[in-house]
Amino acid sequence: MDKPLLVFDGTCGFCNRVCRSLHRGDRHHRLHFLSRKDFEEQQKQLPETMRQEYPDTLLYFENKQVYMYSEAAIRAGMKVGGIWKCAVLMHLIPVAWRNSLYQFFASRRYCFGKSITCFLDDSTLECDRNTHSQG
Repeated sequence: MDKPLLVFDGTCGFCNRVCRSLHRGDRHHRLHFLSRKDFEEQQKQLPETMRQEYPDTLLYFENKQVYMYSEAAIRAGMKVGGIWKCAVLMHLIPVAWRNSLYQFFASRRYCFGKSITCFLDDSTLECDRNTHSQG
């Protein structure tokens, strides 16, 4: 079975910090990380009939399912484990509220800084940047 994939905004400073922390916490290498820019480049390389449009949000792919918004964040945290497993507590909040809060925060994410480079561009990290394929 392929590892789940987390697609995130590589230019968002907050997103980069959270994903770097997730990556460090992923001691069993259960998760692939891919910046939104790289994901979109991969989509362009697919035949037009196979391309999919996704909203500009956090995406989590697992078992041929795609999860977005707060659910993507929760599932990524649960997959990494450790302290991140506490993300499951977010399921206590109704989905509509969770996603409203997520979208409110996401629309202001650049207030927390913008990154010139994605954390995946750090040559010291051993990430599988381009191993995800649709299907």
